[in-house]
Amino acid sequence: MLSATRKFLTVIIKLIRNRGLFGIYKQWIETLFRMKQIDYETSRVNALAVYHASRTLRIIATRHTAYIAYM
Repeated sequence: MLSATRKFLTVIIKLIRNRGLFGIYKQWIETLFRMKQIDYETSRVNALAVYHASRTLRIIATRHTAYIAYM
């Protein structure tokens, strides 16, 4: 536990030294963006697995664009 905390603090200190406080903020934003992207990719893979299991696909379209959905 102590080793992991020390490594974490070392990384934070290096970020502050190399990039400044704005660099830490920017890194945090990039990390959050990547986490959302991974979550999106996971949900997409799960949706494709459900489609593959049921082999049905439902398209919701308005009446005047239904012909595109049939194509």
